[in-house]
Amino acid sequence: MNNWKSKKFGNSAELIKETYTPVKNESLSYVGLEHIQQNTLQLIGIGDSSQTTSNKFKFKQGDILFGKLRPYFRKVICPNFDGVCSTDIFVIRSKSGVEQHFLFYWMVSQEFINFASSGSTGTKMPRADWEFLCELERRLPTPKEQKRISNILWALDETIKNCKNQINILEKIIQTIFKSKFVDFNGQTEFVDSELGKIPKKWNAGTLEDVSDIYSGGTPSTKDENYWDGGVNWLSSGETRNNFIIDTERKISLEGVKNSSTSEAHKYDVVIASAGQGNTRGQTSLLFIDTYVNQSIIVLHSKKNNLYSLFLFCNIKSRYEELRGLSDSNSSRGSLPKNIVVTVPVIIPTDEILLEFNDETKSILDKIEVNEKQIQHLLSIRESLLPKLMTGEIKI
Repeated sequence: MNNWKSKKFGNSAELIKETYTPVKNESLSYVGLEHIQQNTLQLIGIGDSSQTTSNKFKFKQGDILFGKLRPYFRKVICPNFDGVCSTDIFVIRSKSGVEQHFLFYWMVSQEFINFASSGSTGTKMPRADWEFLCELERRLPTPKEQKRISNILWALDETIKNCKNQINILEKIIQTIFKSKFVDFNGQTEFVDSELGKIPKKWNAGTLEDVSDIYSGGTPSTKDENYWDGGVNWLSSGETRNNFIIDTERKISLEGVKNSSTSEAHKYDVVIASAGQGNTRGQTSLLFIDTYVNQSIIVLHSKKNNLYSLFLFCNIKSRYEELRGLSDSNSSRGSLPKNIVVTVPVIIPTDEILLEFNDETKSILDKIEVNEKQIQHLLSIRESLLPKLMTGEIKI
């Protein structure tokens, strides 16, 4: 590390503030804070600039987008496309002598996130302060060594992206099979009239309550530290942004379970966000783990030993807007109460066709689960390597 030299962040990075006013007939890729997943350094969606109204910032492929609102959420990405972003996001490029991807990993290091959080301004909506960030100083290797370090970390992140892309493709295959059997009714020749229109003979029209046990959960008191960080999975509504749940962001203790109204959901249960900020309400996920849930989660536990699990996931996930439309208009935030969910209509296929569907999709679903676990493993490796590489503890 003898050739590593101290440098301030302000001498390493440039803040880009090229403004853009949305135009109705011009569609550009738009990134808001809601499109960046916290802690993973990954996008979970892309918006359309024509659907926005206020001024935005332009960014170019390879620019660093750093969410300045609540910087401890660690919403940071390096997109591979041009577009515009929310003004609650810093657009940043490296200066001479600093490699862009190395700068990115400096900015996602816990050291940087902690520093940004410590200098945030505002109480209810703390935002990172650029002038404060510019004063952060650290030792940097030569540009050549910066490149070698960032290449290792970037390769890990690209592998994570590839796993996510595979999951998206595999899910689309499942949804295609679902549509063929339960929307287009391929292979069915005899139909009868029902409350839900024409359905195959021997099928029924019913409600979610007919095919699943439906319940919600609760939250242990946040004032009692003994109820938290105990290693027991606990799911909140915001986490339904992930189609498949392989882990939870927070853990509770067994004491927290005993002293709260939380309820346990099981692997292959379907969970729906009944409340939450922004687009959260109505989001649907499939569990790959057992977990306790909070009061803003509605659990659909399939009857008949998970016979309906994947069918329910595909069915409900495709009805996102319908679920949001059923929300309680008397609630200021809008909620989706359990007493409404139980009445949601659903076709009920025969056990035979459901078993056929489950058999056809089992290997695909298993592969999705493997990829989700692989992503968790790779994230763990990256988080372990990141500080060691960035400080020179591990030499390349």
